[in-house]
Amino acid sequence: MPADLQWSDAPIAAIYSWYARYQKMEALVTFLKEEEGLTTVEYAIAGGLVGAAVVAAFVDLGDAVEGVITFITGELNTAGP
Repeated sequence: MPADLQWSDAPIAAIYSWYARYQKMEALVTFLKEEEGLTTVEYAIAGGLVGAAVVAAFVDLGDAVEGVITFITGELNTAGP
């Protein structure tokens, strides 16, 4: 409520207070109705899929690196001194 309102202005203060609450409620409703962008659930699903893809890529990469190391070790062992 503005500081310049007096007790004799109580009806005006009540209207001001109601209008301020109405504006806040209207802003909340507008925010909740907005459908642009992803929701939290969609972000969680997308994040989970990205995480699973990263894990799968590193598992495959690890297997490939293990194969290369095994091959190099075998070649070094058969080559002798």
